[in-house]
Parts: sequence; structure tokens; C-alpha cells
Amino acid sequence: MKKILVILSLMASSLLGQESPKFPHLLSPAQLKEDFTISIQSLEEIHPALYQYIDIEKLKRIEDSILQTQFADSLSAADLHVVLRKYIAYIGCGHTVAMPSTDWYKHQRAHAQFLPFDVFLINDKLFVHHSNPDDTVLTKGVEIISIDGVSSSQLIAEMRAIISSDGLGKQLANYKIAKAFRTYYLFLYGDAAQYQVQYLDKQRQLKTVEIAYCNVLQPDAPAEKKTLYKTLVTGSDATFSISKKDSTLGILDINSFSRKGYKKFYRKMFKEASKRYIQHLVIDLRANGGGYFPNGNRLMAYFMTGPYSMNFERPEGKIQKSSYYKMPFFSKATKAAFNLMPDKDKKDSNRNYSLNYKPRKKYQWQHNTYVLTDGGTFSMGGYVATLMKAHCNATTLGSETGGGEEGSNAILMYNLTLPNSQIRVHIPYYHLAHGVLPRLKGYGVIPAIQTEYTLEDKLKNNDLEMEVIYKLIESQTTNGL
Repeated sequence: MKKILVILSLMASSLLGQESPKFPHLLSPAQLKEDFTISIQSLEEIHPALYQYIDIEKLKRIEDSILQTQFADSLSAADLHVVLRKYIAYIGCGHTVAMPSTDWYKHQRAHAQFLPFDVFLINDKLFVHHSNPDDTVLTKGVEIISIDGVSSSQLIAEMRAIISSDGLGKQLANYKIAKAFRTYYLFLYGDAAQYQVQYLDKQRQLKTVEIAYCNVLQPDAPAEKKTLYKTLVTGSDATFSISKKDSTLGILDINSFSRKGYKKFYRKMFKEASKRYIQHLVIDLRANGGGYFPNGNRLMAYFMTGPYSMNFERPEGKIQKSSYYKMPFFSKATKAAFNLMPDKDKKDSNRNYSLNYKPRKKYQWQHNTYVLTDGGTFSMGGYVATLMKAHCNATTLGSETGGGEEGSNAILMYNLTLPNSQIRVHIPYYHLAHGVLPRLKGYGVIPAIQTEYTLEDKLKNNDLEMEVIYKLIESQTTNGL
């Protein structure tokens, strides 16, 4: 099961009952304007491609409008957090994210009053994915019509408005809503002891129920079916399996490109694939939110037929020192090492960097490859999906990636902490260019074979992408390919 993207570490019981700061505290108009102005200045100072998807004049108009209309009265830090998120979303960078203060999180852990269910989205409608075990009404598949008088369509629209995405695509926002619905609801509307929920019952009749909050949403029960795969190699956040249905089909499931163990894992995995005469390889990047860039490139080395480069850039000039933002020590050391590289293109006004890689000759993969993607395929996950599609003749299946096909802003990050609200903003330092010309500028990788899940598919835990792959392999076998 994929790692669920959660911004809150949902309510460790050991933290319940600890003393926490009083909320909500109000900020004066002057404090609000100061924090917002510092955010603008920090983004202009640090961000490597601030105006890639929005015109500078348009962004300035948005900034002026917010300063003139949003801060006439005192607001809470939670209110400012929503304003900042809406502003940042205009930029079109999924790596630029505002988060509440650490004290806010501490308060939420100590006073947890969350919606007792999570959701999935189908055609811009909300359906219950999982709820507390003692809830006999809001069972899996029930359609949510409204919560506390706010319609599901409005909920989705307001959540999308506070989620940063790469470029113009909506798939990352849709993915995040499904994976962290209760968190985004908390950001927008706060918590309550009870929630009034309108829903459609099995006869499609409109019903209303009052439900109490929960502290911890119990984990979803695993699907009651035999595993379809036999696991051969495991890594820190990846597995390699073979299909029990077809022993020539291998499945490389990579949840993320975390830091440890991938070099050894890849070597063992491709050795095992060679030994077992695997002819078809699935690379499952669904819900892969990225990670450590060398581990993505180490994977690519088994597929690329010649030398390749990872190219990134940023505007020339040093970042001014500030008491509001800082970069972690390891990232600073990495940045210093990058600055020792020669400028790849001195004619360009940006400082250009390039990391060069060579293909792996031993266990080089030369058979059929299928790459599975969805809205959670982001950052290094999106980078690998882009290269596999553009350079490795892979068949892509699923839905549009959350990560931009032409590139993203990532690799190293600055952490901004605003002085009055203590809101934190993560700001990327480099722009990573994938070196491809996308069919649709500003969107993610659009798979060659797109799948669309129905409510029945979700209820039955169907895997449409794998169903298509089995049919493709069967067709190739029948035609003698």
C-alpha cells in the first residue's frame, strides 16, 4: 500500500493531553501585512522560476489586491495561512508550500477533533473511502453531498485553491485532496465537536447525519484477496515482485526515492530479473512523490542507452542573508559543491548546472517496459516518468502526473519562518529542466493509455492499469511479438 500523503502526523496518542499554546491568537493588520510582504520578498529573492507560469504584472496585481483587501482587520494565523496558500497556488510550483506553525500542529495533536472519514474523488464528486469502524452510516462508497452546509463541489474548489501544483494541471491537487482531505478541511474550516453531513444512501435518497469528531482514524482494513505477486527483492521504500499469473512479468513498485539502499536494491533487482528471464517490467510510480535525485538517476542508468545529464539552473547572484529563512546544513554543503561545477551555458543569464551519468552495462534492461503514473507521481517521480516516456520507449499508463513534464523547481529548499504568525514556507532553490518538449505546456506527463476509475472499481479495489498490461502482453503473445 502506498504511503499516504499527510501533512499532519495524525494524532499520535502519546501526544494527546499535552499542554499546548492557546488558539486561535489574532494578528494585527500591521503584523499580517509584514508577514505577507516578507513572503513576497523571500519568494522574489529565492525562487528560481517565479514567473514561469504567471506573468509578473498579474502576480503583482494579486499581491496588491491581497495587501489592500485582506488585512483591514485582525486575523488569526490560521486565516493568514489560507491567504498565503491561495497566493502561492497562483505561482504554479508544487514544491512551494506554506504550512502552519509548529505550535499549531502541537495544538492540533493535543485537541484532535477531526472528521471521522476520508474520501476519494470521482468526476469531481466526493465518496467515503474509509470511516471509523463504529460508523454504520458513512460506509465506503457513500457519496458526500455537503459538510456543515458546504457543498462537496465547493469543498473541492476551495481545497484546490489552496494546493500548490506544477503548472496548470489539477491532478496533484486531486491526489492531495483524496489523501489528506481531513487536513485540508481543517485548514479551511477548523474543527468541531460534531459535523453535519448530507449524503446519498444506497437508494440514492438524500439523508443527513450528525457525526462526532474522532481523534485518530483507524487504518483501513486491507483488501480481502490473495496477493497477486510474489515479492523477490525489498528495499527501503521499493519492492520487486513477479506476477503469479505470468512469471515473465516483473513489477518494480517504488513508493518514493528515499535516501538509503537504492544502489544495492537496483543491482539485486535487475540481477534477479535477468536470472528469471523477465520479459515485461512494470515500474509503478503511482503515488511516488519523489525524493533523493541520485536514486532516480540510478534507476535510469539501467534503461538509458547512452550518457545522459540532469540539468538545473537558477538566476545569477547570491541570496541575501536573512533572519527569516535558512537552508539546512547538508543542503548548504550540496549547494557549495554544485557551485564548484563549471557553468554549462555562460551565454545564458542563469547559472546552469549539469550532473552527468553513464548507463549501466551490466543487467541493462532491453525488454518491454510499462510505467504507471497518477496525480501523486511528483518531483523525482515525475522526472523518471518523463525520461522513461521520452527516451526509453516505455508504455505509460494511468493518469496525468502531478509533476510537470517540462520540469519542476526542486533539489534544494530554503525554509522561511514568518516572524508574527510563525507560518513556514518551503521555497525551492533550483529549477530542474527535463529537456523535453511536452505536448501540452504546463501539464504533467500524459500517459499513452489513460485509465478512468468508476465507483465500482474503487469499491472492488480494481487495478485498471495492471488489467490493461495483462491484455497487452496477451495480445503480444498471440501475435508472436
